[in-house]
Amino acid sequence: MSILSKEQILAKLKERIGEDTSDEALQFIEDVSDTVNDYESRTKDKTDWEQKYKENDENWRKKYKERFFNNSSKEDEEDDSSDDDDDKINKLTYDNLFKEEKNNG
Repeated sequence: MSILSKEQILAKLKERIGEDTSDEALQFIEDVSDTVNDYESRTKDKTDWEQKYKENDENWRKKYKERFFNNSSKEDEEDDSSDDDDDKINKLTYDNLFKEEKNNG
């Protein structure tokens, strides 16, 4: 199996199709060209996604594990402060929110 460049593929395609200008032939040429262009753009990205995934997974697993061994008082304080906010919200009433203004006129 030989690996061809875009130009070589299109040259072979032109040779195979010949002078055919039917809708099917033109659509096929367009499809092959678009596919090769897309493939080229995807392969230009040299990012090692597998390595990035492994690093990210390792970091999250480490954070998750440390969560159980770290001092939990900080988390408790954060939870307490959110409870205070909830209490403030629950204590509000319609009368507290809206006050009737009297017009002097």
